[in-house]
Parts: sequence; C-alpha cells; structure tokens
Amino acid sequence: MEQQDWPPEPIIRSTLFRRRHGRKSRTREELVARLEEANSQIVLAKKRYDRERNARLQAENLLEDRARQLFAANERLEKLNSELEHRVALRTSELDAARQQALALAESDQLTGLANRRSFTYRLDQALEHARGEGHKIALISIDLDFFKDVNDTLGHHAGDELLKQIALRLSKVVRKTDLVARLGGDEFAILCPITSDENEISYLADRVADALEKPVVYEGASLEVGSSMGVAISDGLDTSSQDLQRHADIALYFTKASGRGDWNTYEESMGDNVRERQKISHLLRRALDQQEGGLEVRYQPIVSLKTGKVVGAEALCRWTDPNLGPVRPDHFIAVAEETSLIYDLGDFVLDRSCADLKSWLGESNTYLSVNLSPKQLKDRNLIPRIRSILQRHSVDPECLCFEVTETLFLWDITAAKGKLDELSQMGARIALDDFGTGFSNLSQLRNLPVDYLKIDRSFLRDIEHDDRALAMVKAVLAIANGMNINTVAEGLETSMQAELLERAGGELAQGYHFAKALCLDDFWAFLALEEKEHKLPIRFGTL
Repeated sequence: MEQQDWPPEPIIRSTLFRRRHGRKSRTREELVARLEEANSQIVLAKKRYDRERNARLQAENLLEDRARQLFAANERLEKLNSELEHRVALRTSELDAARQQALALAESDQLTGLANRRSFTYRLDQALEHARGEGHKIALISIDLDFFKDVNDTLGHHAGDELLKQIALRLSKVVRKTDLVARLGGDEFAILCPITSDENEISYLADRVADALEKPVVYEGASLEVGSSMGVAISDGLDTSSQDLQRHADIALYFTKASGRGDWNTYEESMGDNVRERQKISHLLRRALDQQEGGLEVRYQPIVSLKTGKVVGAEALCRWTDPNLGPVRPDHFIAVAEETSLIYDLGDFVLDRSCADLKSWLGESNTYLSVNLSPKQLKDRNLIPRIRSILQRHSVDPECLCFEVTETLFLWDITAAKGKLDELSQMGARIALDDFGTGFSNLSQLRNLPVDYLKIDRSFLRDIEHDDRALAMVKAVLAIANGMNINTVAEGLETSMQAELLERAGGELAQGYHFAKALCLDDFWAFLALEEKEHKLPIRFGTL
C-alpha cells in the first residue's frame, strides 16, 4: 500500500482552514469584545469624567458660595469692628466726661457752680502755704444771709434755691479775679482774698459785697430782702492755720449778727469772749425752756386808760433769772433767742404762761392781754396753729389777745407778714404796731395792715414836758392814728405831767413806771385789787 503523508493534505488544509478562520473568528470576537469593553470603559470614563466635572463644578460653586459667605461675614465683622470701635470710643468719651463731671461735682457746689467746702478748704491751705513762702497775708470773708430761712419757710425751697443762685452770681461779679468765692453749705458763703498791697483793699471789698447783697432779689414778682452779715479774718503770719482763720472769721460773723446784722466786722481777740458768752446764754436759755423751771417767768405791765384811770389791759413781758448768771437783761437773751431760733419756743412759753395766769381776768370789762411777736415768728408757717392750740388749751377767746409787732416788720417780706396778721385779725385778735416812729415807719404799708393800736415809743414822751417840738411830734402821731381810726398806747410814761400832756393831746392809753413796772403775777393781782378798792390807780405801784 502506497504510504501516504499524514495527515492527509485535505485534513491538513481543513485543519489549517479551521485554525486560520477560527483564529480570525476569535480575533473578531475578541476585537468586538474589546471594543465593547473599550466603549464600556469610555462610557464609564465619560460618566466618571462627568461625575468628576460635576463634582468639580459643585465644589467650585460651593467654594464660590463659601467665598461669598466669608466675604459677607468679613464685611459684617469689619462693620461690627467699626461699630465696636465707635462704641468703645464713645463710651471712653462718656467715661472721661463722667470722670470730669465727678471731679467737678467733688470740687464745686451743684446748685450755684461755686467752689464747695472741700475745694475751698484745699485752696485755703494752698493759699496759706504760698503766703508763708512769699511773706504775704490772705483774708477770709465769711458770709451768712440774715433771713434766708424765712424765704424757705414762706415761699418754699425753690424760691430759696433761686435766691442762692442770684446771691452767688452777685458775689462772683463783685470780687477780684484773684479771689475765690465758695458756697460752704446752706446760706453760708466764703471769699478767699489774697492781700496784694494793704489790708484796706479787703475793707473796700467787704463794703462792695455788703452793698451787692443789700439789694433785694426779685422772685416771681416778690421782692426778697434778705441782707447779709459778714466776718473778716486776716492771717497773722506763719502760725495761722486754715482752721484758725475759719474760726476767727466765724467769730467775727457771729459778732456782726449779735450787733444787729447787715454789716461786717474784722476779727479781734476780744470778740471770742463775746461769742462764748452768747453761746453760754443760748445753752442756758435752751435748758431753761426745756425744763420750764430755769428762772424764766412772765411779768405783766398794766395798760391804763388815761381818761378813766382803769386798767384795760396788760403787756406780757418775759424775764429771766438764771441760777448761775443771775438776772439776764431781756434785750440780751431775746437777741440770742432770735439768733438761735429759740424765739419760737420762748414765744410759746410766754403765750402759754400768760394765758394760764390771766384767763380768769381776760374778757372782764373788755380787758386784753398784749403779747409780743418777733418778725421771725411771723415767718413761721406753724405760728397760727400753735397760737390756736394754746388758746384752745386754756379756753381763752382770741378777742382777748393783742399781738404786738415792731416796725422792723417793714424790713422783712411785708406780704408774708401781712398774711399772718390778717389771719390773727380774722380770728378776732387785735394787732398793735410797737415802737412806732423809731425809723422804719411806712405809712403806705400801715394803711394796708390790720392794725388796731399804734404804740408810741418812749423816746417821744421823754422830752414832751420841756420840748414843744417833741410834744408836736406826739400830737402828729396821735393825729395820724385818729385819722386812720387806730387807737394809741403810749409807752414809757413816767410822770404825772407827761400823763396830763398826753391826755390833753388826745392820747388814750398808756403804760409805764408812772403806773407800775412789769409785775409778777401776785403783784399784778394786788395792783388790780388795790385799784378796785380805792377806785383809782396806785401810782408807781411795785417800783420799790
């Protein structure tokens, strides 16, 4: 058998064909698969790209939004920072202003704008130290308004404040540029004055201050006349302290007040004794009033009808015998009472004691009790209630009372005083104007006051026996009173000739040593009993 190649060629061809074509088929499939896979990868890549692009865009947008937010936040922060800086600067300014204001308040009087006591004392110490170093002197003027309390009591504290402002303004205008004006409190002022040449310049300054404060202050149409009292102290060398200088000025001020107010005095060593004496009297008088048994008593001077010779009234006069001081002059202790406001309690004591003593006699045959009222009492807003209370306590009819006021009333606020006098008159009490014709009479004002009696001062009667002009003056006063339908009471009648001349001139009532001095209660009852028994007056009763 013929040997054949193996495999056979057909088989080889078939195999090769299959291999060749099978490989191609596999290659195509692979390519298709690869293409599909590539497409798939491209799609995936595209999706991934889109995702990444979207993510990037979102991130960019987010970053942009965040950037805008941060920018806006930064703008807000800058604005807040600017506002904060403004507020801090404003608050700092306010704190500085408050600090300056606090310093100003600490050194100045809030009402008047003048230096206050603290600042004034500091400046006084500095001025004294400087004066010691330079060998100079300084002066201190202490000022006290005489009737400031009465303005407060009658018109209220607002009026008092306005008055203080006006006084401060006047003081600031009259002093020199080198002087320092201060309000120490209440109605107390002070002026610190360097002495550049001689002490006469301080006298000139004190006169100018007194003139400025003497003029009335107008408040809501009312003319307020307060006046002032001043004390001047001058440093005497290296040993003068601020406390010494202030004490000396206060002593001089007190001396001025005790001497009648409305003036000024320079401190002298002897003034200290006078001040201490008055302070002692004030202390003892207060104790006497508190105890009601300190030597105070009320005495009664009869008021007599010149026509009938009958006693028609009595003036209640306070007398004081202190266990240590002995008898104290009325003008002395009453002046102290006026200065220290003890006059209110003293006035109540006199009215209460005299009503208790004479209530059984008052009202008989139209008799009356005459009691003195000081101008200061008339400024007391509680005066009328206090009088009513005392009269009610003793069951005394107001018609049995006569209240005496002095002519110094015209130096005060006449409107306020008139209001009190009108109230007393409406109660039924009588009003007498004491010391008429001694220098302050104002006939136009007298016409408007509810005056029932004019009391002719003793100075008019003293010379009528041998001086025709004195008698003419008495007749003129009597004519004025008669023309105004006002009764008259002559004070200080001492002789029968005076009584005769006065009666001929038209005088109605009189009191004085010609009839009797001021009598204690027992002697007053004895005087009335003797008068009733003998049907005539016992001349000079109780003078021995």
